[in-house]
Order: sequence, then C-alpha cells, then structure tokens
Amino acid sequence: MNHLFVTSCCPNCDRTSQFPIEVLGRRSACRHCAHPFTVRDSDSEPAGESDSMVWWLKFTEAGSKMSPQFELPEKSLPR
Repeated sequence: MNHLFVTSCCPNCDRTSQFPIEVLGRRSACRHCAHPFTVRDSDSEPAGESDSMVWWLKFTEAGSKMSPQFELPEKSLPR
C-alpha cells in the first residue's frame, strides 16, 4: 500500500519533517527538538487548516463510495 506524506515545519526549530497523511491535524512532536505541535501541511496557508485535505480524509475514512458533489457557478453564455 502506498502511503502519502505531508511535510510539516516545527514552529520551534523551523526544521521540516515528513508525516503520514493520516496524522494531519493531530498533535505530534518534532523529530529534531521534541517540541509538541499540530501537524499541518507546510504548503498550505500558515494560519489556516487545509480544509480540503481534512474533508478528503473524513470522506475516505467514512468509507463512503459516493462521489463528492460540487456546485459550479452558473455563467451566462455569450450571445
């Protein structure tokens, strides 16, 4: 089974580590300085949580076979 990883930056020592995607949003400790922090994707916005990734994890953990539904904005076609 292939595992996906996220790169997260320690807020204490600024070193990066890779974590399995399953721990995204959970508490862990830096492998370099042992500082506890919440694992976040370093590529996402610093102050925000990766909402789409959290949604994806919840969707797949639920075991749902339904496809996600997205609403696209309606556009008027040029005449």
